[in-house]
Amino acid sequence: MKQLFLSVALLFSIYSFSQYQGVLWKISGNGLKKDSYLLGTMHSADNRAFKNVEKIKTLLGQCDAYAMEVVADASSLGMGTIMKLMMKGDTTLSMLFTKAEYKTLDSLMQKNTGFPLVMLEKMQPIVLSVLVSKADMASDSSAPLDFYLQDWAKENGKKIIGIETVQEQLEALQALSYSEQAQLVKEELAHQNGTDIMEQLFRFYTGENLDSLAALNNKNPMPPKLEKALVGDRNKRMIERIAEIVRKQPTFCAVGALHLPMQNGIIEGLRKIGFVVEAVK
Repeated sequence: MKQLFLSVALLFSIYSFSQYQGVLWKISGNGLKKDSYLLGTMHSADNRAFKNVEKIKTLLGQCDAYAMEVVADASSLGMGTIMKLMMKGDTTLSMLFTKAEYKTLDSLMQKNTGFPLVMLEKMQPIVLSVLVSKADMASDSSAPLDFYLQDWAKENGKKIIGIETVQEQLEALQALSYSEQAQLVKEELAHQNGTDIMEQLFRFYTGENLDSLAALNNKNPMPPKLEKALVGDRNKRMIERIAEIVRKQPTFCAVGALHLPMQNGIIEGLRKIGFVVEAVK
């Protein structure tokens, strides 16, 4: 289930200009007594996502809390959450995909989980979007960077904070109808061999070039109402929540890198309400 939340950032469509160089930012000013930090992550276990992990841990160690998009633990990923991902009525996955598409999805399911797709027959198609995305992502570590940092922060006595709730993320993911969700999965299947794209994403990420990262992601725009739910609405919410969190204690915040740039991104949003947000070199 964690993968459902880890892949959201990879679905976003964002455009920005050449002004966001860096994935690690300092938040200060606006009455803050101590600095907080904002990290853009790739939600990946690929070693390249861990490029600056020692510097990150040093800064995290200076903070009192660690905030991530959502805290995925046993309490938040229980049966209640799973039930909210189930399709209502008699609609099933086999009704939304051709036999060939279903076979491909079944192969991916068994490859990544060891279980047949029939076990997800009543799950909403958006869940399969995670399955397809995961197939193109290399994994060198046991956990993606943001979850690795969650464990490290917990071991070092830091307060763990979820910027959003699981319910809020589920509502964003379900902005499309079942058929629209299925169409999104079909488009991802058509571009399944996206190794070149992933390599470019990691090249821009390790080069700390959020502008190019966002521009590349923008080449495959998503449905407007899904973009609004996953990008616009969530950015507004996270800007408000991060502002509240850093006012209470110095906090290290980690969110998907594509939430940071653009005029409606988190960096500009925090600046607009009075914070100084500067890249950490």
